[in-house]
Amino acid sequence: MGTEGRTITESCLSEEQWNIAQEYEAQFWSFQKSQDNREQRERNNYYRNVLEDACEIARDFFAQDFSDSIIADVGSGPKGILHVLKAKKKIAIDPLMRKFFHQGYDTSSDDVECIEDMGETFILDEPADYITCLNALDHMRDPAITIQNIAERLLSGGELLLITDLRTEEFMDACHQLAVTYDDVMSWIEPYFGIVEKELIGHGDGTINKTKQLVLRCRKYS
Repeated sequence: MGTEGRTITESCLSEEQWNIAQEYEAQFWSFQKSQDNREQRERNNYYRNVLEDACEIARDFFAQDFSDSIIADVGSGPKGILHVLKAKKKIAIDPLMRKFFHQGYDTSSDDVECIEDMGETFILDEPADYITCLNALDHMRDPAITIQNIAERLLSGGELLLITDLRTEEFMDACHQLAVTYDDVMSWIEPYFGIVEKELIGHGDGTINKTKQLVLRCRKYS
């Protein structure tokens, strides 16, 4: 089924919850930008960690040659992973993209095309070869529809790199109002993708932040 005409399912955030979470998210990025661009330095360190020091799945994914490929990043934030990659076409998708621009972020630098839209409803001019969704799935209003929409925007045999926090209700907060479990994610992925590699890794210091991250490299069924 195409994305057009869809309605948000019941297993997701209400419109009120979604709007509140988005306001907190916008405030978070605004604060980070005001702190002498601290956010971007931290994000650069994060991406360096993903590309060089973190799990092997992510390192191998980003070691690929994207020079003849279209790659999209869903839930990109103001300046995400695409800004440190070279590809034929790079597309960043985030519902707060306009606010990021007004906050002073150079969202479209490094030849990145920016789309302001939700993960559940974005449309691409042409299918992508690769899509990433990094620490964003648990911020979506409806993660299940987001995964379905991602699958529809990928070429047959295209790859998805998904990194997401697994969060129980006790660790929900203003920006993270959705509980996401391992079984949830696998049930959303399996109708559309074969799992190439997966890893469950610790996140945070294990005491204050006891959430875990699920890393999946997936290939869309032909």
